[in-house]
Amino acid sequence: MRYPEVRRDGTVETIHGEAIADPYRWLEDGDSAETRAFIEAQNAFAEPILAALPARSAFRERVAALLTAPTRGCPWERGGRVFAWHGGEQNQPVLVVADSIDALEHGRVLLDPNALSADGTVAVNVASVSPDGALLAYGVSDGGSDWRTIRVRDVATGDDDAVLFARPEEPRLFARHWPRDDEWFVLSTDTGSSSGNDLAVRRHDEGADALRQLVEGHEHEWSAIGIHGGRLYAVTDEGAPRYRLAAFDLATGEQSTIVPEHDDDVLLDASLTERGLVLEYSHDASHRMQLASLDGELGDAVPLGEGVSITGSESSSASGTVFASTSSFVDRGTRHVIVVDGARLLEHRTLPTPGPAAPRAVTHRIRTASSDGQQVPAFLVRPDGDAGDAPRPTLIWGYGGFNIPMNPAFRAVLAAWVDAGGVLVVPNLRGGGEFGSEWHKGGTKERKQQVFDDLFAIAEHLIESGVTTREQLALHGRSNGGLLAGAALTQRPDLWAAVLPGVGVLDMLRYHRFTIGWAWASDYGDPDEAEAHAYLRAYSPLHNVREGIAYPPTLITTGDHDDRVVPAHSFKFAAELQRAQAATGADAPVLLSVDTRAGHGMGKPKDAAALEFADQLAFAAHHTGLEIVALDAEVAA
Repeated sequence: MRYPEVRRDGTVETIHGEAIADPYRWLEDGDSAETRAFIEAQNAFAEPILAALPARSAFRERVAALLTAPTRGCPWERGGRVFAWHGGEQNQPVLVVADSIDALEHGRVLLDPNALSADGTVAVNVASVSPDGALLAYGVSDGGSDWRTIRVRDVATGDDDAVLFARPEEPRLFARHWPRDDEWFVLSTDTGSSSGNDLAVRRHDEGADALRQLVEGHEHEWSAIGIHGGRLYAVTDEGAPRYRLAAFDLATGEQSTIVPEHDDDVLLDASLTERGLVLEYSHDASHRMQLASLDGELGDAVPLGEGVSITGSESSSASGTVFASTSSFVDRGTRHVIVVDGARLLEHRTLPTPGPAAPRAVTHRIRTASSDGQQVPAFLVRPDGDAGDAPRPTLIWGYGGFNIPMNPAFRAVLAAWVDAGGVLVVPNLRGGGEFGSEWHKGGTKERKQQVFDDLFAIAEHLIESGVTTREQLALHGRSNGGLLAGAALTQRPDLWAAVLPGVGVLDMLRYHRFTIGWAWASDYGDPDEAEAHAYLRAYSPLHNVREGIAYPPTLITTGDHDDRVVPAHSFKFAAELQRAQAATGADAPVLLSVDTRAGHGMGKPKDAAALEFADQLAFAAHHTGLEIVALDAEVAA
């Protein structure tokens, strides 16, 4: 293939005694005329190849049907009113309000983000209603940016804003006021680059200098969930890698354990009701819900279903009603109304979600030993009717980082692959949050290579067990998952029929120099430190592209408005990979597709998302030999 010409210069930087060539550093200036020309040339090169993919139009139709199917977010109650986000054919979901949960389906539209822009690229990504239901504060972002503008709708008073906390001498300190309480101001702070946070409290009628530290040192996680009976409840991993529920006596600051660490399951979250607690656990990477008393005595389990993820839950210390939402790989979403009395379950019902059924499939769990002997599990999702008696085109969706779990959640891009007849595999790699803080830390900093080794073990197991073949195996990941895909591509090009790194972190020696990148040192390590430089250099995808290697077909995607993982990562990696591929004379394409009106992915219009997903799926299908089956009539309805 004749790839676009990309200028290489002689930029070399000596870092910790090592000369590091960076010939495409000029691509870090996303606004320069030369970089804009690079984007145009790459899109012009990629588009005809993508347009010629046989399954592109079918996947676009299939994904669009899933993306525009009605969605219903987890409801919440404030001031006697019930609120929820409702989605459908429009690019962005709308916020509706009603006087009761049963009237919500026909509720009044309170906020319509689609009216904020003509092309659907302005999104509302955070919203909060005041306890009395009178005020709505919401944050809007434009073009996928992480920057938010906070607005307030229906302001009832003219009171001046009050400064609750300020520390200008620490510009990289993250500060959060949570949970909201009528009497207490609760402050959580962290540095971003550390894995823990601090907690401090004061009464609202006290001065800003009256803050009392409950926890300091940024050594452990402390997720405050609420205040009841003079105690602040918080989920923590202090002395409990699978987390425990602790409480602080606000009068004395004394800490006690309310719910100890579970022997096997991970305590993900907890919330207060009028007379008890709602505990959310991860059991083998799926979720379950358990009730408990305020003193931690376990009670009834809430039957949410098998193999699901809790995607939202809402409760209040003034009420015995709990709202929850769940999903799975094949369930677009189920809402639950739960009535409790302390640790007892009084009532549980589900609310139907209108629209077509999701693709039918069967989910299994598989396990295999990684390079260090540790058993690593994965979800294996087979389309309905696949008996598993022959290898099939298979897509691995991976992440492995930042304590984020890969649970059985619904994603249109993955559901469309299964609906088309492909096998989906979602591994629970080290670095993720499926099995507690030790599992997470086992894939961070100098142990990051273990994440890639876990992936390779899963891929090899799929081939050896006959699920798929090397010629039928594709890999896809976004953001930190894009790093996973890039490292897997450069370390084990022999394993993949196609690789799709999306908005990936691909330059591990300079990631910390852009926007919020410095905060990722908690997982990656600081490249300015010699020890971290050594292990980052060893796996950085950009710096491990080798000449003389024929790489598999690769589709790199990014958005030029991405201010989280700046697009320069993808630009530089694509240029270097294309150069190496061209030198070998290999026919396998290396494509870069840049969305010029998108960021990291949040709030992306559905029509744009459908096109991006269709390109990725059609590319994977073409290179794994997937012949898509007829579209399910219920999904297409």
